[in-house]
Order: sequence, then C-alpha cells, then structure tokens
Amino acid sequence: MRALRGLLVLVLAVLAAACSSGVSTPASSVVSPTFPPPWTPATAAAPATPPPAPMQTFTGTGPDVVDLQQPVGFGIIVFSCPKCTGNTIVKTDARIDNLIVNRIGPYGGQHWIGARGDETSRVQVTAKGDWKLIVGDLSLARRAAPGQAVSGTGDEVVLYSTGPDTVHLTHNGTSNFAVWVMTDSLVAPDLPVNEIGRFDGTVMFPVRGSEAALVQITADGGWTMTPR
Repeated sequence: MRALRGLLVLVLAVLAAACSSGVSTPASSVVSPTFPPPWTPATAAAPATPPPAPMQTFTGTGPDVVDLQQPVGFGIIVFSCPKCTGNTIVKTDARIDNLIVNRIGPYGGQHWIGARGDETSRVQVTAKGDWKLIVGDLSLARRAAPGQAVSGTGDEVVLYSTGPDTVHLTHNGTSNFAVWVMTDSLVAPDLPVNEIGRFDGTVMFPVRGSEAALVQITADGGWTMTPR
C-alpha cells in the first residue's frame, strides 16, 4: 500500500509543477520525488518510490492471456472491443478486485488496478472480436482541476488534483452505477455510490483538506460529477 500511495503522491507532484508553470507535463518527464511521503514518520526512512510503469499496449482477437512486460502496482487499464458480441470479460491475476470488465457486447472504458495494494502481471481477456488493451500508470486518468465538473459515458478514472468533499452525481444508464474514491488518507477505496439504473443525488467524498482524489466511475450510460 505504501508503494500505491507513493505513486499517487508522485503524480500529484507532477500535477503541482505543471499547474505552477502553466505547462502540461508529459508522462515521460515524471521523476521520483526527493521528499518522503507525508504519512511517513519523520524518524522513519522514506520508502523507495518505484518509477512510473511504462505504457504497455496489446492487441488481439478472441480469448487470450496477456503477460505484461513489467508488472504494474497502482495503475490503469484501458480496454476497448468496439465490435464485440456476447460476454466481454477482462480479469487480472491480482488477489482482490481482479474482475475489471464484465459486459455484454461492445465495450470501451478504463479502470484502476492495484488500489488495494495488489500487483498485476497477467490479464485474461475473454472476447468475441478484435480488442486493444493498454496498461499504464495514473497518467492515463483524466485530470480535473479543483471544483471542475466532469461528464462522460461508461467506465472512466478521474484524478482531482484537489478532491471535493461533496459531489452531485447523475447517471442515465440502466445497469450498475458505482463510484469509488481513493485518497492518501484512506487505506482502501471508499464506495459512496452503488446503485442500479438512473441516479441523481449528492454524496460525500472522503477527502481531507486539500488532498487529491482518484475517482473510479463504473457506468453503462452517461454521467456527470459536479463538486459542490
């Protein structure tokens, strides 16, 4: 879990530098921080922060097992199979939360992996059609500024540089609508919303102070997320 938090702190350091300079920082320029993470006691040695995972891209047709070129801890999977028919499943070899996609027909979306401290080294794809799989670090997430409203369709990961503590959410789909939130002060993701079908309501996010928030949205329809 320390490595998970270390990677999130690393991404935040890059975001802060980019915001202060007004220039978007490419993922390739990410460097390891020189300071210990804030949750490390002053008397303890700072844990080593692993370098960002390289972007890994795979393509295939039909069921297959993908061996990653380099295992990934806390990161993101992007999967697309626009012409899939039947059941589409993407599953990792992580011990917890290893079922990434389980849909009928075409699919396109992204999910985080390793949010509970697991490592992913293999991915099982079950699909009827041509597919593409991308595995990388948190730079794949959509970035949102403090207070910024975000909207989308389907599964997506959003990284707030400063997370909101109250959010209005809507969903117009017919299947499961789940919203998970991860912050540096949490030991495991929080689940403020887990509903079936349409949703329109305001919920609390477990954000303390000005810490960042990584949000996983699972949806089969259009959604909006508006900080209050």
